Amino acid sequence: MSNLRLLTAFFLLVALLASTWILAGLRLVDPAPTDRIAYVDDRGVIRTIREDGSGAITVSPDVEGFFTWPTWSSDSRRLAYSGVIGSGEDIRMSLFVSSSNGGNSTEIFAGQAGVTGLLAQGVIHFPLWSPNGNRVAFIATTMSGLTLFLDDLSPDPGAIHLLDNGPLWISWSPDSQYLLAHRADEYFLIDAEGDLAIEPLGIADQESRVPAWSPDGTLFLTAQRAGRGQYHILGSRISGGKAEAPRRLLTTTPVPAYLWSPDGAHLSIAHSSRPFVYRNMRMALYGGFSVYADPESEPIYVVRDPTLAHFWSPDGTKVAYARLAETPGVLRWAVLDVASGERTSLVDFVPSVAQLTMFQFFDQYAYSHSLWSPDSDALVFAGNLNTDAITASLRESGEGPRIDGPAFQHDGAHIIVVNISDEITTQVITEGFMATWSPN
Repeated sequence: MSNLRLLTAFFLLVALLASTWILAGLRLVDPAPTDRIAYVDDRGVIRTIREDGSGAITVSPDVEGFFTWPTWSSDSRRLAYSGVIGSGEDIRMSLFVSSSNGGNSTEIFAGQAGVTGLLAQGVIHFPLWSPNGNRVAFIATTMSGLTLFLDDLSPDPGAIHLLDNGPLWISWSPDSQYLLAHRADEYFLIDAEGDLAIEPLGIADQESRVPAWSPDGTLFLTAQRAGRGQYHILGSRISGGKAEAPRRLLTTTPVPAYLWSPDGAHLSIAHSSRPFVYRNMRMALYGGFSVYADPESEPIYVVRDPTLAHFWSPDGTKVAYARLAETPGVLRWAVLDVASGERTSLVDFVPSVAQLTMFQFFDQYAYSHSLWSPDSDALVFAGNLNTDAITASLRESGEGPRIDGPAFQHDGAHIIVVNISDEITTQVITEGFMATWSPN
């Protein structure tokens, strides 16, 4: 009987230790940080912080190098980002993925030796997570020019080459099955969950940029020049794994850039673009943008301000847009409320170069880098506030409202949050040149 008791006690002890090990293991896996801002400081260190600037977590590895352009996965658990490692002949430009809690850094792509070209000013790669978070499509510079790859993040290294000889623009279908790519003057549909078949869509246009999936996945949009002063917005559907022939939905002025609202209820189109040089960067200045409840009907709103970019809030109720201010060289954030049509000016600012790049290609970065908070109540951006123009009430931690002081005595850029939930307030939360908010 005593032996039986000893044996029973032994098994109970083993069970207790096993449960303890399991619980310890679970504690090691922290929950994904939510409602956080990923940013890059001037030393090339990537961190995440809370909206008030507290609780910093370092994400990039503690090695000699410069890391930049963090991109959140859809579940906020991981960040993809670029890194420049080494120097001289040993320099390499790599793409990394890390846990957003910090650590577990994995190099998923190493650039070719001697190839140091950029996609845009300061942009080494453009990664775009699939909506289910299982893959990363990314664009990198290779000996073949701008090249599109697909990586499944498995332990077995090696990204799959899809297309090269860019320029390239990409977007994922909401179910993560298809990847749309616009290369030079051709559009392609790629079956990312099948045999990676690359289907030319027979739509030719070189000036328009990013194809756009409707949030329900039933329709995608492309654009094609129809004449000297007109552009057609085309709608296509997927049937039997193939793209149906495109159908004209509406006609607008050249060269349009378009975005669906996240809830799929509206479509916005920036139109009447013309070349514009700002801070030595050549970009498009749009005559404004239109919002459609039905792409085959007249727009419900037309904003006729000269704008560089616009971004939908996650809940689809608002559009934030960066427009020219009256002060030369200064931009202004404004917000359109889609329910009421009310337009509210927020704050005047000068963007960092990285922020300006995001504006320059806003129809692409809208899919990868959210400036909106998950609850659609605040915006984050990088740059500096302008004291000689409209400003929201500035809050600096522990100092109360003010519109002057250390926040404006600077040489570099700052990460700035504008809260628009009740009273419009602005807070400089840290120093840095690029920021993006987590999806949740």
